[in-house]
Amino acid sequence: MRQKSDEIKNRILKAAELEFSSKGFSGTTTRQLAKRAQVSYGNMYKYFQNKDELLEAVIGEYAKGVLKNFRDIMEKSLHQNPDDHHVELMVNALVALYEKSPVKFMIFLTGMEESKLYQLKVDLMESLKQRIYVTSQSDLLSDVLTDNLINAFIRFAGKFEDITQFKEIVQTYLRYHISGMLAVGILKME
Repeated sequence: MRQKSDEIKNRILKAAELEFSSKGFSGTTTRQLAKRAQVSYGNMYKYFQNKDELLEAVIGEYAKGVLKNFRDIMEKSLHQNPDDHHVELMVNALVALYEKSPVKFMIFLTGMEESKLYQLKVDLMESLKQRIYVTSQSDLLSDVLTDNLINAFIRFAGKFEDITQFKEIVQTYLRYHISGMLAVGILKME
């Protein structure tokens, strides 16, 4: 009986991962999840009380790890100009997270709106904005550049199945991004 219970729970989790990655948290209904998992609607609630609990089970630890990794990188480089070493740290962190789970990477970046976990993405974006603000001294510029970085990562993650290609394009993008900031005087190398 326990084995059947675990099998049903795993089917629900797999269905949730697929639905959240394709439709996001707010675009997914519990009825869709039950149908995809091939369980009754009522049976789903034996395993998870609500969508937030289900999202937490699918991506909670992963999302918290994403935020921790980025905060660590941002703290290390907060008062330094983003040189090649800093770019390499960011690229390696992104690639490791993507490699660990491309689906969870996309859910983290695009599929948590209106959930309790969404604050983790907001916190990550705030860390990036603070890092960019240190060098740009402009709230508006920090907001725009952060949004551009996140949108680029989303587009890259959806296009490259090969991890080497993903790493190369992220590295190239970050170098162009930083060199552009240097060229217009937003960043100043010391």
